[in-house]
Amino acid sequence: MFSTILHNMRFSLGIGIIGIFLICFIPAPHTYAQIVPIQQGAVSLNMRPAYPEPNTEVTLSLDDYSVKTLGADIIWYVNGLEKVNNRNERSLTLTTGALGEKITVAVKLVRNNIIAFSVERIIIPSVVDIILESNTYIPNFYKGRALPSSESIVHAIAIFHDGTNASWSNNSYKWTLDETVLSGGPLKGKYAMDVIVPRLQSGQLTVEVYNSRGGVVGKKSILIGSVQPQLHIYEYSPLHGLSERAVQSPHALTSPQTTLYAEPFFLNTQILDTLNTNFAWKLNNVNVPINESMPNAIELTKNGSTGEASVSVAITTLKKIPQYVADTIHVVFQ
Repeated sequence: MFSTILHNMRFSLGIGIIGIFLICFIPAPHTYAQIVPIQQGAVSLNMRPAYPEPNTEVTLSLDDYSVKTLGADIIWYVNGLEKVNNRNERSLTLTTGALGEKITVAVKLVRNNIIAFSVERIIIPSVVDIILESNTYIPNFYKGRALPSSESIVHAIAIFHDGTNASWSNNSYKWTLDETVLSGGPLKGKYAMDVIVPRLQSGQLTVEVYNSRGGVVGKKSILIGSVQPQLHIYEYSPLHGLSERAVQSPHALTSPQTTLYAEPFFLNTQILDTLNTNFAWKLNNVNVPINESMPNAIELTKNGSTGEASVSVAITTLKKIPQYVADTIHVVFQ
């Protein structure tokens, strides 16, 4: 009997110890937020414009409307601080900072105190400039810049600004003319590119700048339009030299002897390249022999007291697609 009582006491004591152990170690329900993973890449932040410049407005938005937001809170953070006024909005608009100034935008979807997802995007404003240098002919005295004409060559230079002193050659550049990718794709250090201007139409030139990790950090597009070449005639006199004002018809000649120069603008060939350029001068519709050393000039000599004449000149290029320019003036000898 004594052994039975002792056995029962041991059994009851064991149950009591186990009960205490279970009571002590059963965890209480969590009251803090948890992150429930979702499918990788299912949600991200779209940004418009995709490559914002400094001190400009940019809008970020959730790109997947399949995410169930019913009954959940959408919470936005900018540099770790909640944007209370944008709670439960699917987009956020803000103004970027200075060049290279980083802004971190995060958004969380919280349902029943549980974070359904959290995604962030870093904004670093940058600037891409494209400088165009047209390889067309302009006179030495012309103070404007050369403009591209049909099928001329344009030298394009991309300048990337991100607030650092990093060399341009550290980045890779992808050049595209309309739908055609130039040089086969992105090339490291290819911040300059020679482009042939499309014939009879404008072309959109785009450059994308990639960092060393392969991410696009800047993009710029520019429209390349072609102009029609022009031809103007200028007078050279021994007294005043070469006039930088084009002769207007009718033009009075006061010197007994004068020289007229034909100066084209925006031809895709250097005009003194006589192998690829034809000159044709006419005086009163009669062909005038060409001065091989200076084919763009004609010398006029006054015969008699007064008179007038018609002077015309035409230039035709023979390189690539031919270009043609012409001009006619009436001169009066006084």
